[in-house]
Amino acid sequence: MKRRVEIRGVEKGVTVIDDFAHHPTAVEETLKALKQKYKDKRLIAVFEPRSWSSRLAVFQEPYTKAFAYADYVIIAGVYNTSKASELGKVLDTQELVKDIALQGKPSFSFPDADTIVEHLAPQLKEGDVVAIMSNGGFGGIHDKILDTLKSKQ
Repeated sequence: MKRRVEIRGVEKGVTVIDDFAHHPTAVEETLKALKQKYKDKRLIAVFEPRSWSSRLAVFQEPYTKAFAYADYVIIAGVYNTSKASELGKVLDTQELVKDIALQGKPSFSFPDADTIVEHLAPQLKEGDVVAIMSNGGFGGIHDKILDTLKSKQ
């Protein structure tokens, strides 16, 4: 099925995976499955809070637990916060990365796909697995990572 643990490409030994996961349970189960498949690899989770429910603070605590299987976590800025705030309190990505970091893993928040690629691409090394989770296009992040890796010397 398209967008369910779909390998978008492998470049310089880095596997870039797309997944539609946006609910905390789906995020956790996706990362758990990837950790089992890629046992000895560094699993990098990149998540965009884009669905209506993922943009809201109602899942603040469950998201903290959902990233337990990742070795490195990046959370994008909440998609369209002004619209989401009409429905309730918006997910606090800074608090989320702080809580994930308490699990002893690198955790960061960046506003958009371009900033994420700028931060992440220089740190990627052969054998890494990058799981990109969003229910939208996420600014073309998959191709941006693969293209950046391709041009990397």
